[in-house]
Amino acid sequence: MTDYKVERLADLAVFESLTRQELERLAGVADEVAVAAGTELVVRDEATNDFYLIERGTALGTNGFGGEVVLEAGDAFGEMPLTHSHSAPGRETIVARTELRLLVIRRPAFELLRESVPGLSGLLPRSMELHVGTAPAGV
Repeated sequence: MTDYKVERLADLAVFESLTRQELERLAGVADEVAVAAGTELVVRDEATNDFYLIERGTALGTNGFGGEVVLEAGDAFGEMPLTHSHSAPGRETIVARTELRLLVIRRPAFELLRESVPGLSGLLPRSMELHVGTAPAGV
């Protein structure tokens, strides 16, 4: 396992309460994925099960009310399925503007891991409203 996955996840507010060992276990289930420009990652109001962290490239998020946000390296989205006990509908549509390199945590892997990593259970009681979160500058 590479330490960079651990460091990237540690910089995100949704995982700030996890210990180094818990982050290492979480990083172990994070897949590295490349997607082509134009790929829809999340579609507003459709169920989603994955958490995404952009490593390289840009994506565009639209919320259906005319609002747009450009997502780039260090930005994360899709944590709602990880913080709730069921699939959650996307709050935005997220489309890759360029080729993207992502870290992806899939809900089934997260659920299995949660049983053996105590810190992950602490994420669930919080109703996370981070639907688009940004890692600190300089990451």
